[in-house]
Amino acid sequence: MVELLERVAAERGLDFEPPPEMMVEALPALTQIVERLTDRCRDVQERRWLAAALATLSHHVQASTLRELPMGRGLDDMPQGVGK
Repeated sequence: MVELLERVAAERGLDFEPPPEMMVEALPALTQIVERLTDRCRDVQERRWLAAALATLSHHVQASTLRELPMGRGLDDMPQGVGK
């Protein structure tokens, strides 16, 4: 899982240093929780909902790291490549 974490981090532009030890230490427990939830899914549709829930959590955490847009400006008003 650490290799996958490093690949995802690189995709998000975080490939400049090793992952924090706290993340590496938490990964096995997080993986076990997700695997237990996956085992409880009765079908593909429930797995898709689980994936959506996990993506929501990821978005929630990442959104807190983004700078706020200036008042009155939407994404369409931002310079090319910003906010995408």
